[in-house]
Amino acid sequence: MGDEIHYAKGWEGRFRELFFDDVTTVYEGFLRGLSIQDGNKRCLGVPKNKCYTWFTYRQVHQKAQHVGSYFSSKLPESNDENLKFVGLFSANCLEWDLTDLACSMFSLTSVPIYHTSASESTSFIINQTELSILVVDTIERVQFILDSINNTPSLKEIIVCETNNDKVNELNEKYDGKIKVTAFESLLNHELIDVTPPEPDNVFSIVYTSGTTGYPKGVIVTHKNMIATGAGLMAHSLETINEPVMDEDDIVLSFLPSAHAYERLCHVFVFMYGASIGYSRNDPKLLLEDLQCLKPTFVPMVPRLLNRIYDKINSAVGASFVLKRKLFEAGLNKKLTLLQNGIVNRDTWADKLVFRKICNMLGGRVKRMTTGSAPVSADVLKFTMSVFGCLLGEGYGQTECSCVATFTDDATKAIGGHVGKPLSTCAIKLFDVPEMEYFAKNNQGEVCIKGPIVTQGYYKNPETTAATYDSDGWLHTGDIGQWTEEGNLKIIDRCKHIFKLAQGEYVAPEYLETIYTRSPYVAQCFVEGDSMKTCTVAIVVPDEETVMPWAKKNKLNGTFQEVCENEKLREVILADMRREGKKENAKSYEQIKAIKLITELFSVENNILTPTFKLKRAMARKIFKNDVDTLYEELDAIEKKAQEELNSNTNGVKDKN
Repeated sequence: MGDEIHYAKGWEGRFRELFFDDVTTVYEGFLRGLSIQDGNKRCLGVPKNKCYTWFTYRQVHQKAQHVGSYFSSKLPESNDENLKFVGLFSANCLEWDLTDLACSMFSLTSVPIYHTSASESTSFIINQTELSILVVDTIERVQFILDSINNTPSLKEIIVCETNNDKVNELNEKYDGKIKVTAFESLLNHELIDVTPPEPDNVFSIVYTSGTTGYPKGVIVTHKNMIATGAGLMAHSLETINEPVMDEDDIVLSFLPSAHAYERLCHVFVFMYGASIGYSRNDPKLLLEDLQCLKPTFVPMVPRLLNRIYDKINSAVGASFVLKRKLFEAGLNKKLTLLQNGIVNRDTWADKLVFRKICNMLGGRVKRMTTGSAPVSADVLKFTMSVFGCLLGEGYGQTECSCVATFTDDATKAIGGHVGKPLSTCAIKLFDVPEMEYFAKNNQGEVCIKGPIVTQGYYKNPETTAATYDSDGWLHTGDIGQWTEEGNLKIIDRCKHIFKLAQGEYVAPEYLETIYTRSPYVAQCFVEGDSMKTCTVAIVVPDEETVMPWAKKNKLNGTFQEVCENEKLREVILADMRREGKKENAKSYEQIKAIKLITELFSVENNILTPTFKLKRAMARKIFKNDVDTLYEELDAIEKKAQEELNSNTNGVKDKN
């Protein structure tokens, strides 16, 4: 294959831009859904008292037109780029989608901000886009913005979704003259004006990457970009499994951040097909309850959640009676055999006797899942498809290519270890990375993408744009890929996250972290190295559900925190992690030599994870610097002691001679 350009089969040298001829913008996609059942189809569902209140497509369209009319009457003239911005600082909710749809209806550009963003990042985005209007979900988050109001001079109005008129009045009195706070519900009565639909090349949104380093970057996404991405996935589904991505009877749970391109794309699909979205309550502890209440048929997943489900089920099975465990194993083997033969279903004896209760964890009606944003093992993919009896496709992409560039073929073939082939909306080429010894002639190199899904660069950031989007139209992803014999893309490394050890060897920590978290003892880990050292070390968050039974078996009393301070446990976990590394043929210099156990999970709240649960490596490096230094000091001390003993023994031999 060498350094050739890879296209979808039958699309060599050209790109698909549309799937439905009458859908060229995100707004036209919604109009297509509106046309089904004369607009009376369920569109958006809001959770209330363990049930859902539903709004039809017609109701949603009317509400969005009122909201868009308000924005159009309040926004200042277009900026230098001929753009009018509306900001969103909110968790997933009805008002989020009404605002986003309103922007599409009136050719405005939405600027979502992750609701978990730190004050510094939030202020940066507001200032870079010079937002004058910001839609915020809760009074608490409104106060969060107001606490930094002196740092955001462009902001003139905050529209709050939470209904609390007394608090709104109080804030207006307190900040009189500085900013206006308006109740979102008041927008729904604003005088209607005619919509001004966008053109395909209009900017749909400035989508800020959650950012693993530095300030977030605002990716300029057009309507054409989003529609092309959707078209590629729709066509791919029909071509590989002879089924549409979804249909009007599908229900999707919205729980991943709406500010992320992945969740955003799911909403575009739902609206185009006239399907339905039900919101979660934005509380991870209530997610299973939300799933059981809504009973979705389509669930966009991320590897972290798939891994947790996999671990919890296996942990429960492992703790069950022998007969129950044997029955589960027999049922799983039955379903895995069917999967190998291309069959995914929910009507075997195993489904009726073994897996029905497990399926009900997710509501009992899931037909299809998708996953992306990080690697997921073949074992987890096969297990999920077998136990839940649903298709599970894995995609690859990034915000800069409107979310998805590749997707796995028929989900029952060659499962795991790759992210599929290019969609018909792009081409992919591997570029040499000589400093890492990756060469396209060996089917390895930096993954670069071209086509209508590639976005327009970074807003007000020409230097980074020039470094990422080259003059020939190729988007340089920073990921290292490899073509398999079947023509699938496999992500094997990162350009930027590698580090060099003292012996000159490069190490890819993300690859090692993926391997080490397969240990049942490990919930999360951060692998670090030093150019002055010859080995790697790791910060490890143990899995409490594995550690506490181990402690009981080994007659160790105390809390999880106290058990994790036990040296024997540290030795056991280190040995098990190294076993996992050996299974995957990790080189000796890659294998960790020491670990530090901590009990606080990496999270968005403690600023170690991005809102899409990716490790913020630069932040982790800063937070755990002292711990890493201590680990290396311990290793140096051990090595020094060993050398002294060796010298002592050598001298003793000499004395005897």
